[in-house]
Amino acid sequence: MKKSLLCVILAIFIAFNAAGNGVSEDSPENSVTVYCYDSFLGDWGPGAAIEKGFEEKTGIDVNLVSCGSAVEMIEKIRYEGSSCPADLVIGIEDSMKIDFSLFEPVTLPSEVKLASSLSIQEGVLVPFDYGVYSFVADTTKITDLPTCLDDLTLPQYKDQVILIDPRTSSVGMGLLLWTIDVYGKDGYLGWWEKMRSNALTIADSWSSGYGLFTEGEAPLVISYTTSPVYHVMYEDTTTIRALEFTDGHHECIEYAGILKTAKHKKAAQTFLNYVLTDGQEEIAVDNSMFPANSSTELPDAFAYAVTPAKLFATDREEIAANSDKFLAAWSEAMVK
Repeated sequence: MKKSLLCVILAIFIAFNAAGNGVSEDSPENSVTVYCYDSFLGDWGPGAAIEKGFEEKTGIDVNLVSCGSAVEMIEKIRYEGSSCPADLVIGIEDSMKIDFSLFEPVTLPSEVKLASSLSIQEGVLVPFDYGVYSFVADTTKITDLPTCLDDLTLPQYKDQVILIDPRTSSVGMGLLLWTIDVYGKDGYLGWWEKMRSNALTIADSWSSGYGLFTEGEAPLVISYTTSPVYHVMYEDTTTIRALEFTDGHHECIEYAGILKTAKHKKAAQTFLNYVLTDGQEEIAVDNSMFPANSSTELPDAFAYAVTPAKLFATDREEIAANSDKFLAAWSEAMVK
């Protein structure tokens, strides 16, 4: 009798467990939580369309979580540690100091052909779009356009330029690296010190900085060579121009990665696959960036994206070794 009762209890337990886990936590039929930077999920970003398209195609529920800037997003992951609810992170820029040990090895779908300058970093971070930093001008408000970084320090551009803080924004960090490219480690702070009094403001994020620009607060803002694409497609105007500078430009690559602590790794890989295939055109258009998948067909508006003749690439070893020093020196120079 006891043996029979034990068998019944065991059978009920097995049946209950199977019913509760008919889809394992790693199954692609489950849900996926994705951390992203605010502009990815904002009014201008591709987040809502990517979420809708992915859910319709796969039936997997997506929870997109806006975490502020890309820098704040990474800090949030570090702070939450093993209790982080995110399965995947999208929007890590190569200008950021990255702890690759946080991420799971990933694979690419066979149909994805990365652009020639792109690659999976350390086997864990996959590029999903890329671009080039540039100052963008509203030519209805300014006609005497700068041609190099030095020009921006001139009196005629006082209160005409919006910069972004490298401590809180990957775009700001990209600009910091750009000034190091041009002026060297011993000279970059001189440019920033001049701009401290010449710039209208130093915004805390790309969203806030570009928002001030579109509101007409200043006619020049740090952004990307691809930013005019948005204005051509959605505002039917070519008055917003990315400026090519004679001293060169700094490249930017954005990555996505699956966290080692992810509870739904298969779902995360499925979402990543979608981003690199069906979602590429949406990301390119709404993010106003070039798609990582070179087979993506782009609208004609991308003809308005400037392709600078001289480009600087991010040195990952330099970032890992010296980014904290660069930022500390910048902070000291800009707050004194």
